[in-house]
Amino acid sequence: MRKKMRRIAVFTAVISALAAGPVMAEKDHEAGMAQGKMQQHMQQMMRQMEQIRTSKDPEERERLMREHMESMQRHMEMMKNMKEKGGGSMEQRMQKMEQRMDMMQQMMEQMHQEQMQMQETKRLRHDHRKMKR
Repeated sequence: MRKKMRRIAVFTAVISALAAGPVMAEKDHEAGMAQGKMQQHMQQMMRQMEQIRTSKDPEERERLMREHMESMQRHMEMMKNMKEKGGGSMEQRMQKMEQRMDMMQQMMEQMHQEQMQMQETKRLRHDHRKMKR
């Protein structure tokens, strides 16, 4: 009876492990896709910052800065969702945390750049008004 119970337990464990493999692979695939989407979004925000820097029209700069701020808010929501999904081994969780921290640092740098661009926009607007007079 004990032998039979052990065999059943081993059989159940093997079946569970085999069944979990595709689920874990699917979770890893989803996490990889989410990470790729996050990187694309970060690149989009960097392009937006470049457009802000190169624009000389104050109204255009303000519009671009609003769009960039909206992009940053969406990105923060994506990061929050990425954190909530969690799962994986300790190493995978540490990797995800490190990636989120890197993204947060990049976003903080972009916020600083955006503040600098806002000051530049104010200066341009002031100069633009002087020229109209």
